[in-house]
Amino acid sequence: MPLVLLDPGHNPDNDPGAVGNSVREADITFDLCNRIAARLPSYGVKATVIQPPNETLEEVVAIANSVKEADFFLSIHVNSSADNRATGFESYVYPGSSRSDKLRSYIHSEVAKFFQSCNFVDRGQKTANFYILRETAMPAMLFENLFISNKNDAAKLKNSKFLDSLAAAYCTGIALALGTGATEGGGTMVPAWAKDAVMWGIKQGLINTQEGSEDFYRFITILYRYDRLRFGGKAT
Repeated sequence: MPLVLLDPGHNPDNDPGAVGNSVREADITFDLCNRIAARLPSYGVKATVIQPPNETLEEVVAIANSVKEADFFLSIHVNSSADNRATGFESYVYPGSSRSDKLRSYIHSEVAKFFQSCNFVDRGQKTANFYILRETAMPAMLFENLFISNKNDAAKLKNSKFLDSLAAAYCTGIALALGTGATEGGGTMVPAWAKDAVMWGIKQGLINTQEGSEDFYRFITILYRYDRLRFGGKAT
């Protein structure tokens, strides 16, 4: 079973992180990481939540790098700004890290869909020379979940039902990124490797969706509809 390391940005005991609108970043990130970790096994993924005593970046990286079997590292944060109108969601990987970027894209897509369904903007997939992304020995990504400095954003981050739904979106994205094909309800998603393989076959002209057995054609059609934009189709 794949293993994901979850890093709650900051520490509720001694490093609250950003504070605003009666919310502490460390409390939200710790809560959200534990909700994700509790759900992930039913998606076919193991999770370990990193919580060093002092929560220094060096401690976090050292612990992460000691877990050789981990597939990737996911750091969860909440944003803040001097402009209390700033809102939305964004994610980061280290510049030039293609493996991190590919894994991140699946998770970002699912989490962005959830935030957009709640009328929050997707601020994009970005790169940054953050220590925690640069020094980890495995693919690593950092996600900023709304702005604690924005009254509306902060109100959502206090809502348990909202955090549950956000955790579920993360789990779906992680399962897609790792290709487990599992859903929380016991169903099956299209694994990432299968979508990539079929997309490559179509681009190379090796797969003709108008020919072949009925079952194979049905499989190709399902994949096409599931990820039609990546195959170059129209969003119909």
